[in-house]
Parts: sequence; structure tokens; C-alpha cells
Amino acid sequence: MKKIVSLCFSVVLGCLCFCFVSIGRTEALLPSTGTLTLDVCYRLALERNESVALSVEEVRRLEGQYAQVRARILPRVGFFASERFEDTSGVAGDARSDEPEARVYARQPLFHGMREISALKAQGENLRGRQEEVVQARILLYEDVAKLFYGLALADERIKTFLSLRRVSQDRLIELNRRVAIGRSRASEVLSSETQLARLEADLENARWERASLGEMLDSLLGQRGVAVADTATEAVSPAPLETVLVRQTDRPDVRSALYDVKAYRYLEKSVRQSYWPTVDLGGNYYLKRAGSNENVNWDLLLALDFPFFRGGEYRGQTETAAADRRSAQWREALVRRLAEQEIRSRHLYAASALSRRDRLGEAARLALKNYAAQKEEYRLGLVSNLDVLAALNTMEETKLDHDRSRLEAKLALILLDLSVNALPEAHP
Repeated sequence: MKKIVSLCFSVVLGCLCFCFVSIGRTEALLPSTGTLTLDVCYRLALERNESVALSVEEVRRLEGQYAQVRARILPRVGFFASERFEDTSGVAGDARSDEPEARVYARQPLFHGMREISALKAQGENLRGRQEEVVQARILLYEDVAKLFYGLALADERIKTFLSLRRVSQDRLIELNRRVAIGRSRASEVLSSETQLARLEADLENARWERASLGEMLDSLLGQRGVAVADTATEAVSPAPLETVLVRQTDRPDVRSALYDVKAYRYLEKSVRQSYWPTVDLGGNYYLKRAGSNENVNWDLLLALDFPFFRGGEYRGQTETAAADRRSAQWREALVRRLAEQEIRSRHLYAASALSRRDRLGEAARLALKNYAAQKEEYRLGLVSNLDVLAALNTMEETKLDHDRSRLEAKLALILLDLSVNALPEAHP
């Protein structure tokens, strides 16, 4: 009894430790504000994504088919029993009305042209191809989550920028009203600033709508409501040279899946050709109980040879079909490889361009802020008009927004480039 209690206590303690460790790992991915990082968003989406789940179930289905094909090679052993009853009322003499039989049987295919071996290899290659499709489904999910994540992060940045610019415009308007009161500015300048402020309010509402719309889509993927995101990734750096990235093209799951499909169809074609060969099977029975003339026969063996010479062109049709399937798989592999290289080249070019644009817009944002400060000072000294100040403010606003967008686009571009060569983040299971 003490051993049982001690065992139960150990199991409960182990479960609690596992839960605490799991919670600790999840909380380690959460920033201090309680918002979600990209890795956490991906994990949440992976737990409830239908496409990934369907891919996993397809792999399990093929695992069952693989076991069925393998069973054709293995022997079959079983027990069989029967008893036959007949109506002997119209039969003269002492005739038996029952024929009991009980036997243990075994069946073993000896030679089928090795077609089962080829079919088993084809099924194995097909299974590996579907396993690669599971990885591909996870990559596509990560892409979807990343795009929504950074879209949401950009919307948050836009809202913060508009709120900051609104405060600047409000301060500007207060200053203008004070200058109008003492006769140093015109009323039309106040109207221009009020127009600028009204436009900012409209842009702010549009940014809030974009944020709500993207939030709804991300909420649907994650199964949570009111998701808040926090971009904790470091600034994007220059990608590796294109030649280095292209070498990793074979790491892509879609390319590997297409290659496995070609191998599978080659084995299937080989299996069809091997079906021309004769078949040899061995079967045996050991009788535990028997009746009739064979009552004293305890066992028997059957060696069967089947060598069909003509089946009306069935074999030829099957061979041509298998060869066409194999050639189609080769064409699909070539197409997948070409599209994969095209995607890698395109994403590498986009990543390099996004990084260059980010750096240039960063310098432009710094200069725009400096220009706005200079324009305000010169307006205070009466050297420029209020329109010049508003133009500088608009330029600063647009440049700041473009720089925020370019920063996040550069990060997303690097993620998409990594995903295009199956360089999944550490969050990928």
C-alpha cells in the first residue's frame, strides 16, 4: 500500500513539474507587457490549423496503406474450423450427417516477380513525400501568421505616429491662436492648421480600422480575441549572397516531395513490369480434426505456380499507364524546381531592396525631422510662412510612416526568404 501511495505521489509531482516547465517556456516567449510575439502566434495557430491537421492525417492514412502493402509479403497464419450438417432422413444406411474440420493454416508467397517489394518501396517514397507536405503546410502557415503579425505591428506603429503628430499639430494650433491674438499671425494660418489636424484625425481613424481588420484575421487564426502583438526581433541584416541561398533549394519540402513522387512512380512502373513474371505460392494446413475419407490425413502442402501467357493486352496497357505517370511526375518535379528557384530569386531581390529602402528612408526621416524643427524656428523669426511649416510637417509625417513600413517590411522579407529555403525559425516544432 505504501508503494502504491509513493508511486501516485511521484506521478502527480512529475505532472506538476512538467506543467510548470511548459508554462515557463511559454511565458519566456511572451514580452513583459503580456502581448504575443511572432513565435507564440505561430504556435497558437499551429495547434488549431486545419490544413496542417489534414496533412498529418494524410500521412497517417498512408502509414496504414504502407502496412497493408507490407502484409502482402509476410506469411499469413490462422485457425479455421467448420462443421457441416446434412439432412439424412432420405438416405438409406448409417450415413454421417456432420463433417467437422479444424485446422491451422499458413500461406507464404515465394515469388511474385519482386513486384510487392517494388510496390512497398513506392509506398515508402509516397509516404515520405506526404511527410514533406506537412512541413510545407507549416511553412505556409508561418508565412500567413508572419504577414498578419507584421501587418498588425505596422498598424500599431501608424497609430502611434498619428497620435504623436496629432499632439504636434495641436501644440502648433495653440501657438498659432496665441500669435493671432497678438496680431503676429493671420486667421487663415489657423484654418490651415485646423485642416491639417482634421486630416490627421481621418488618417488615424483609417489606421484604427486597418488594425481592427487585421486583428480579426489574426484572431481567427489563433483562436483568441483582442490579440496584441510585440515585435521583439532585431533589425534585419543583409541576406546571404544569392548563389549561397540557391544552393539550399533542395532543402525545400515541395522540391523534396516532388523528388519522392518521381521515385515512387519509378518503383510503381517497375512493379507493373515485374507483374509479367510467374508467381509461386506455398500453402499448408495442419488438421486438428477431420471427417470422411481424409480423416487420417494430418497435414498437406500446396505449391502453386501461375504463369499467365496472354491477358488481352492488359499488361501492356498497365505498363504504358505507369510510364506516363512516371513521366508526369518528372515534369512536375521540373516545374516545382523552376518555380522554387524563381521564388528564391524574387524574395532575395525583394529583401535586398527592402533593406536598402529602409536605410535610405531612415536617413530621410532624420532629415525631415530636422527640417521641421528648422522651419518652426524660422517661422518664429518671421522668415517663412505657416504654409512652409505645414509642408515640412507633412513631409515629416509621410517620411516617418514610410520608414516604419520599410523597417517591418525588411524584417518580413528576411523571414520569407528564410522560409523559401526551409530555414524555419526555432519556434518550428
